[in-house]
Amino acid sequence: IMRTRLASELWPLIALLCLASLCCNLLLLTLDEYNYTIWYISRGIEVSSKLFVVSFLIYNIFQELQLSSKLAVHDVLTNIYNRRYFFNSVESLLSRPVVKDFCVMLVDINQFKRINAQWGHRVGDKVLVSIVDIIQQSIRPDDILARLEGEVFGLLFTELNSAQAKIIAERMRKNVELLTGFSNRYDVPEQMTISIGTVFSTGDTHNISLVMTEADKALREAKSEGGNKVIIHHI
Repeated sequence: IMRTRLASELWPLIALLCLASLCCNLLLLTLDEYNYTIWYISRGIEVSSKLFVVSFLIYNIFQELQLSSKLAVHDVLTNIYNRRYFFNSVESLLSRPVVKDFCVMLVDINQFKRINAQWGHRVGDKVLVSIVDIIQQSIRPDDILARLEGEVFGLLFTELNSAQAKIIAERMRKNVELLTGFSNRYDVPEQMTISIGTVFSTGDTHNISLVMTEADKALREAKSEGGNKVIIHHI
């Protein structure tokens, strides 16, 4: 999108440069006698137009780089972190010399595929964005929330104990159920629920494969018990 917009604005800028140069030269050619004041004015206009164009291009290039950097680690729809950032964060945590207590949660939106089939992808997208907003309200500012795939989200928590992890998970579950109920402000068509699989580690050495496998087991257990449930595994 940024490249298309930049390309569409490039030709008018080139036209501006050509027009400024043409006007300056025509102005000089129409003089009856050489006039330093007019010469400085014409050259000043030409230089100013060039500086404007160069400044505009530099600004847009930096904007594009900033956007590209953000898109590399963010999900476009929900504007939270993506799968790549989440797994890199977990691996970075596990690679520390001393790993303190941490928790990984996998969150799955119950009946989401039915919502998509019944109401369409537009409503499905609204559900995703709404639940992300509710989860963000339920966690701490420094906790990491990412969209891993489809309707599955990952969360990474540090500096908390098992009891605190359970409180946060239950708060997320209850808030989603409560805030998507009848006449909700998110305008989702029906009440939504989530299932949460949680793995809590006391900081012993683990690899990311073990952590994510246990979190996935906990999530599957929560789903198999009817959903709208929190299951915690300890490793």
